[in-house]
Amino acid sequence: MRILEISDHEGAAAYCGKLFRRWGHEVVRVESPDRAAPDEAAELYLNGGKRRVACDLNAPDDLDRLRALSGDFDILVTDRSVADIERYGLTDLGGASGPRVRLALTPFGLTGPYAHAPATEASLLALGGYSQLIGDPDGAPLMDPAGAPLGVGRVVKGGSHLCHDSYCHRYRVAAKTSSPPDSSAGNQGFRLAR
Repeated sequence: MRILEISDHEGAAAYCGKLFRRWGHEVVRVESPDRAAPDEAAELYLNGGKRRVACDLNAPDDLDRLRALSGDFDILVTDRSVADIERYGLTDLGGASGPRVRLALTPFGLTGPYAHAPATEASLLALGGYSQLIGDPDGAPLMDPAGAPLGVGRVVKGGSHLCHDSYCHRYRVAAKTSSPPDSSAGNQGFRLAR
């Protein structure tokens, strides 16, 4: 398969492209010619083995070249902002003969009330339910999930990849449940113990 990765930073699309490259697929990374260079470690880790194409999306000729190029790919992956995706039609590149799979990795989706809202580390941690575990470096967590008052159960955070919303209410990242400390379950989130 051929993967077209459109990104200007080492984030979600770069990691997605890294995985496809690792599995032996051809990945072409499209980036702005004037973007800041990443540090060497991130460059090697995320972009090793990818072909590179410089493309200024604000230049009509470059955008036309990208539209023509996209027809030769099976998958398009981008983590550009929703505004850029809409402005340049990134998920429509190649039309009907373009990539069969078009993936926009955005914090809050492409539609809805928060689509254009910027995501910060703090907002993503809070929405994922992890901010309750973080406090000052020398202080206690913001919330101390001590677990059941009786028995051997302890709080387990992070839901389960085996759960589905049709039969399990603990599938969310923010879900909490209890489990014995010696449980060998590998499908649950991380464990908190005193």
